[in-house]
Amino acid sequence: MFYTTKKRSRFSSAGWHAPVAHLDERGLKQAEAAGSTPVGRARPTTHYVVVREDLPRGVLAAQIVHAAGESSPGDLPDDTRAVVLAARNESHLADLESQMIRDGIPHRAIREPDPPWGGQLMAVGVVPTSDRNTIKHITGSLRLLR
Repeated sequence: MFYTTKKRSRFSSAGWHAPVAHLDERGLKQAEAAGSTPVGRARPTTHYVVVREDLPRGVLAAQIVHAAGESSPGDLPDDTRAVVLAARNESHLADLESQMIRDGIPHRAIREPDPPWGGQLMAVGVVPTSDRNTIKHITGSLRLLR
C-alpha cells in the first residue's frame, strides 16, 4: 500500500487521475491514525464554528454566519466540511477560546457589541484545517448544535 502525507490533486472533469491502491477500512484507519493519507485520498478541509447554545435561535444563526465568514480565508475546496458545535454558555465558550489561544489554533472570536449582549462572547470560528487532530482535543467533547 502506498501512503503520502502530502495533499494530492483531485479528479477534474477535464482530465484523468492516476490509479490509486484501494484500501479496506482497517488499512485506511491505520494510515489515518499514523498521520498519513492514502495516495489519491487527501483529507477534506473542515471548518469548525463553536457557538453558545443558550442564545435565541435568530441570534444564534447570525453569530454562526459571522464566525464562519470571519474565520474563512475564502476560496475553500468544494469538499470542505462545515461543523457547528455547541458550547453550553459564554463561560464554556471562553474556556474553549482560551485553550485555542494557548495551543496556537488560529480562530476568530465573535463578540456582540449591541444591547442586550454588551460585548459578550457569542461564537468562535476556527480557521479551516485539513488536520482535524490539531483541534480534536478541544472539539472532541463538544456535541453538534441541534
